[in-house]
Amino acid sequence: MEENFDLESQSISHGTTPLILAVKENRYEILNMLLQNGANVDSKDSECQTALMHAAMIGCRKSLKILIENNADVSLTDKEGKTALMHAAIGLHFGVVEELLTKNSDNINVQDNEGNTALQYVAHNQIRSTNHFRIETARVLLKHGADTSLSFRDSPIFRIGACNLETLLEEVRLSHITETPQTTTNSQAEQITDSSKSKQCIIS
Repeated sequence: MEENFDLESQSISHGTTPLILAVKENRYEILNMLLQNGANVDSKDSECQTALMHAAMIGCRKSLKILIENNADVSLTDKEGKTALMHAAIGLHFGVVEELLTKNSDNINVQDNEGNTALQYVAHNQIRSTNHFRIETARVLLKHGADTSLSFRDSPIFRIGACNLETLLEEVRLSHITETPQTTTNSQAEQITDSSKSKQCIIS
């Protein structure tokens, strides 16, 4: 690597860093090379988002694992107060949610600038993907201790969110009752959704 290359420099047009670009483009060799040559694993872009957050957004477990192995901080937040866990929950990437919580579950109930937790973001999600992925993401969060008692803010839109959360919790409860041996497994379902959302991202 050239001596004058700035590992932390941000692109003027995109406000991002080489490390984050490597994650967004699924360039694992470059990602490893940058980290091995001293790139800051927690460097942020113009939105104060880290490479770990971007890996969580696109649902790429391979990049996520590389970053976690290099001690990426899972507790950092972006300009909106969102953590990597929240970004993974928003995308219904339940395998990534599991990875992050296995690393550190201390911030599972952290609220962002709008007062939302990772579980509440799953409850908000009424249109993305299929209901299966909402339930699986919620199930992982609940298994690791997500707090269902945290209240939504006192406004009509957040009261709707509270109703959505109650509905989601009931769906999770019912899914335990109706599950059969033929139900799609967590890993199988994740491979299906990851292949459709990020075809180049290798799940391992």
